[in-house]
Amino acid sequence: MTIPLPLTIQVRKLVNKLDATLLRSILAAYYCTVQRAVNNAAPKAIMHFLVHGTQDGVYARLFERIAQHQPAQILDEPPELEAKRRADLEVVAKLRAARTALEALTAGAAR
Repeated sequence: MTIPLPLTIQVRKLVNKLDATLLRSILAAYYCTVQRAVNNAAPKAIMHFLVHGTQDGVYARLFERIAQHQPAQILDEPPELEAKRRADLEVVAKLRAARTALEALTAGAAR
């Protein structure tokens, strides 16, 4: 046989039990929030370090390559590219002349 506890002790035990349940659910929700934040932040941090590491490597290699040449030679283009550029400019000039001739013919035919 159990001895009935006074009402205030029973109420206190119920409140403590509710407080423990409430506290447990709040802590579980907080843990889930922290876990999601870490899950989201980890890939971002990894990519941050990968991108910045690559960026630093590219800058270093670019500087090494530029430093290998004399300043006057940096902007020089290879002879084969220069020849192709000149040939392309000649083709563009011929096409412009042809367009001008066609415009003159169509203007004369319209009169």
